[in-house]
Amino acid sequence: MNIKESLQKFVIEGESYLIYTTFGASLSGNVLEAVITEVGDGWISITETDGSQSIVNMENVIRVRKYPKKKNGKKKVLID
Repeated sequence: MNIKESLQKFVIEGESYLIYTTFGASLSGNVLEAVITEVGDGWISITETDGSQSIVNMENVIRVRKYPKKKNGKKKVLID
């Protein structure tokens, strides 16, 4: 099973995810809060919380996880 197949099984339509990325050789990264709209060969299409749409190269993705929620369904405050 490759990354694309794994991510397609993991992603639930309409759910928010945290996408941890890195850019090139730098150690600084970025965390994107977004809804994953499509998974392709080596890329993912996302819609960020502000409504902007982007395509992210999978080579730059370190981690993808569902946005954690409290028992009542509200989003938790994250300190990463």
